[in-house]
Amino acid sequence: MHHPYKNGLLEHTVHTARAGKSLVPLYPFVDSDIAMAGLLLHDIGKVLEYTSDVVRQRTKIGILQGHLFLGYRLIRKAAIQNKLDGEILERL
Repeated sequence: MHHPYKNGLLEHTVHTARAGKSLVPLYPFVDSDIAMAGLLLHDIGKVLEYTSDVVRQRTKIGILQGHLFLGYRLIRKAAIQNKLDGEILERL
């Protein structure tokens, strides 16, 4: 499901966003912008978890912390630097 090849993460993210775009109308109580942002960012930590070599390998920090925590840290740092509202960050 996560396309373990060059540009596979991008392909996975695009597929996820397309699926989400078709599902969001079914949930009118969900903020579609935040939902789409979450879909686009859900695996962002994988850019730090794996090397960019031809053969993907997990980095030391990827092994120790994993892409979920790494992604959380990336998003939180960017949100703070850009003064994103705390409630929006929490929902994201």
